[in-house]
Amino acid sequence: MSAVKKTISVSEELVKEANEIASNFSAVVEAALIEYLHHYRLQKAKESFGKWQERKDTSVDLVNKLRQEGGRKYANRHD
Repeated sequence: MSAVKKTISVSEELVKEANEIASNFSAVVEAALIEYLHHYRLQKAKESFGKWQERKDTSVDLVNKLRQEGGRKYANRHD
């Protein structure tokens, strides 16, 4: 993975505490971002659970409808 330089503002207290545990501040920030993004993705996945239950059509109905949009029959095997 290639590195990108960014300028960020961080409180002195956080920098001091991070420097006490690790000598590489960039590695600390990268690890924090990885953890933050992982948590964000998990939260989005949890929020999506059960969304299909609210739909009237089944997933098969939805796919067949999409295949027929615009007069085209995208791999519609029912003909």
